[in-house]
Amino acid sequence: MSEKIYVIRRKITKVTPTPIPDTTFRPPSARRVTQQEPIPTTEYFERLSRVKPQPEEEEIEEIPTYTNAPPEYQEVDFRVTHGLLQRNEYIINKNVKREIERKNAEPVEFNKWQQKMKKKDEDQRKDLIAKRHSDLDKCRKRAKKAKENLIKEQLNNGSQIRSEIRKQLEQTQAEIDAERDEIRRLKREIVDGAPIAVAKMIKKNRDETKQMKEQYRDDLRLIKRQQTIERETRVAQANKVREAAKNHELTNRDRYVSPISITTSHFLADLTDEETEKLRAENLAAQKQKVQDLIEQHRRAKEEKINHMIELLNKETEYRAKQEEEHERARQAKKEMEMKILEEKEKEEAEKMLALEKKLEKKRNARIKEAEEAEEHMKQIQARNRYLAINKKAMKEKAFQAKTDGNLRTAKERQMSQLKTEDRNTQPKKKKIEPELTNLKSLLGI
Repeated sequence: MSEKIYVIRRKITKVTPTPIPDTTFRPPSARRVTQQEPIPTTEYFERLSRVKPQPEEEEIEEIPTYTNAPPEYQEVDFRVTHGLLQRNEYIINKNVKREIERKNAEPVEFNKWQQKMKKKDEDQRKDLIAKRHSDLDKCRKRAKKAKENLIKEQLNNGSQIRSEIRKQLEQTQAEIDAERDEIRRLKREIVDGAPIAVAKMIKKNRDETKQMKEQYRDDLRLIKRQQTIERETRVAQANKVREAAKNHELTNRDRYVSPISITTSHFLADLTDEETEKLRAENLAAQKQKVQDLIEQHRRAKEEKINHMIELLNKETEYRAKQEEEHERARQAKKEMEMKILEEKEKEEAEKMLALEKKLEKKRNARIKEAEEAEEHMKQIQARNRYLAINKKAMKEKAFQAKTDGNLRTAKERQMSQLKTEDRNTQPKKKKIEPELTNLKSLLGI
């Protein structure tokens, strides 16, 4: 039994040393470096050494005294009588009565009626604006509906034109197929009976010649009519185009200057197979070319008609857009004018109300001032009455004191006089003194 030998290989990792970057050392240069001037700091240190000034105290506003200044009035006599008080009371009552009469005389009913009519006018204006808004909405709806109907009509016209072109193409294709069948039938008749086919061909050529003559006469008539009336010419040309489309023939002058058909000079029996094939191919190519020209002509006419209709439609649309824009501009101008008039009216009413309010405020301030003056006057009267009452009481007390002092003085003088009389009786008689001198001494208290 063989033993498997496994060899264990150790992976050797490659160590890539980190590259040493280039040195950025630069040897010092020998040139002299100019030193920067020192920054001047003297001013800064001087500013630091200064003494800061004391902050100025804010001046405190004095608290206002919410008291009325003493009224300035002329000096009057302080003697207050009952008549003066009654007069002041009469003046105050008269002012109150006058104010009541003024309030009663105000047009209250007229002001109510004026407010009522103003409200009625405002309601009518709102109804009128709502009606205008509804009319505008209806007008927009009608314009939108008319535009939708116009678009539907254009789509219907386009679909109708496409269906007509499709029908004409199908009819043309059917006629081409019928002509191909006719050619095949003629070819079979040539093989079977040549004289009969030749007779039919001659008859067909005669009919075509007759038809050409008639068409030529019609063309001459149309040319004459075209010189007189343009509309009749267009109708005749349209009829001619329709008739040519039905008969698969071109009704122009190229038919009469074209080469004469070989069938009019040679008998079909005298032709070889190559000539017959060539003649058939030429006739088929000519008929195809006629049909293609007719289709192209009809397509051009339809295209011109459609372009003309589109041009007329664009003109009508542009005209209606201009009319609508002018109408919108006029409506906007009218609306702006109405708004401007309304704003001016509101402004005038606001100014009137402001003037009225100012007038009422002025009257109210005047009444307040009159009431304050009356109150101040009453206060002065009351103060004066109190002063007079106090003064009267003091005068009474002073008079009473003077009276008591006089009584005491007279009593004292009486006692003194009695004592003097007693002394006079006890003492020896002296010389008689004059009474006037005695009275004077008694008054002086000697």
